[in-house]
Amino acid sequence: MTSTENQVTRAIHNPINGKKLYEIDDAGEEQIINCFAKEKKKQPLIRKLSVEQRVDAILKINDYIIENREKILTRIIEETGKSRFDALSSELFEICDVIDYFKKVAPKILADKTVHTPIVLMGKKSKIFFEPLGTVLVITPWNYPLYQVFVPSILAFLAGNAVIVKPSEVTPLKGLVEEILEKSGFIENAIQVVCGGKETGKLLIENCPDKIHFTGSVESR
Repeated sequence: MTSTENQVTRAIHNPINGKKLYEIDDAGEEQIINCFAKEKKKQPLIRKLSVEQRVDAILKINDYIIENREKILTRIIEETGKSRFDALSSELFEICDVIDYFKKVAPKILADKTVHTPIVLMGKKSKIFFEPLGTVLVITPWNYPLYQVFVPSILAFLAGNAVIVKPSEVTPLKGLVEEILEKSGFIENAIQVVCGGKETGKLLIENCPDKIHFTGSVESR
């Protein structure tokens, strides 16, 4: 890791052979502010989509992952050191399995529900309405870099939220998540990726997302 007064650059290595794969620059305050601004603008549009329309959007991710699985697997293996079977079964298969499950149940889970009305409100009707929170921040660990990015992001999106995701600085899969989102035809800026270490995570939290989904070590974040 190298740093200047305003910029931190991190080298990403293959954990098996130590080969340097590429470098990433930590996102700065201006980039993060712009990212939140885009999400706040996009979220009302996501909210207006029906659950069925959101399901159609995530199915594009599913199809792209299946069609490009070998290239995606290679990236995961390079950065994590996992076996091909492990990467396939614990990441790609699990992402597609989650999508397959929620494409069936999300419309039912998120539908308005009529519930019991207390006797003191006799004559009235009671319902539960599910409302999106707004912008959800997802901070993920190094050991399941694709699964932990996509699954919470997809579920937050299905509930009508915009998403900002900060992958682990150890296995950020630079450009891969963005490629999947863009080339699959997924909704632009509905899920954005911000790379960096714990200082980047701190800046993201200080911008007050409406919900934080965090998995990993507190010390490293």
